Amino acid sequence: MTYAELLRATEAKKRRLIKQFNSAMKDPKTGFLVRHELESKPGTIAYLWLEKDFCDYIINHYEELIADPDADPDEISTIYMHYYDNDPDLYEVLPWEARLFDD
Repeated sequence: MTYAELLRATEAKKRRLIKQFNSAMKDPKTGFLVRHELESKPGTIAYLWLEKDFCDYIINHYEELIADPDADPDEISTIYMHYYDNDPDLYEVLPWEARLFDD
């Protein structure tokens, strides 16, 4: 998978997740719980549902991703280092496709 394909797949997953969250919040029995979780722990939700898979793919396929002539190796390396180092600013260096709460 190229970096562009990874971004497209992540963006598609993001759209599906937002749709699922919106649908779950409309449920009269459990919507308040979903809303509470999203409001109280947005970083944890974003990490567990979207960012982790994106970053794990980068970690596991780093060499092939930076060798992709259409990819930005600096961007990929920055994400790799922030994730590998458990940097709390990881969200700030992710592309918008991997940011669950950014449009």
